[in-house]
Amino acid sequence: GLSTYLRPSDYPREAIRRREQGRVEFELTVSPEGVPSACRILASSGSAALDDATCRIMYDRPRFTPARDAEGRPTTDTVRSAIHWVLPRSPLIPIGAIRNDPRVPR
Repeated sequence: GLSTYLRPSDYPREAIRRREQGRVEFELTVSPEGVPSACRILASSGSAALDDATCRIMYDRPRFTPARDAEGRPTTDTVRSAIHWVLPRSPLIPIGAIRNDPRVPR
């Protein structure tokens, strides 16, 4: 699936600090060249940082085999998927920074 394009380092630092996680459902418009040309959030995770990161990554990394019309010519297509963001086990920022951030519950 498209989640294979994510790396642990992709988790937004802002979302880590706020302890945000969740599922982002999205739709990509794929050009006749097989490249994403638009990304639309269908169901938000509740975190703007995670929603934004999803579309940013999905624009940059995946490439698709172009869809074909009835005559066999490449055409636009849509792909729907979801990414479930789960906080990393070992934070990507120092623990001291989390403890000192007043927005993070203790």
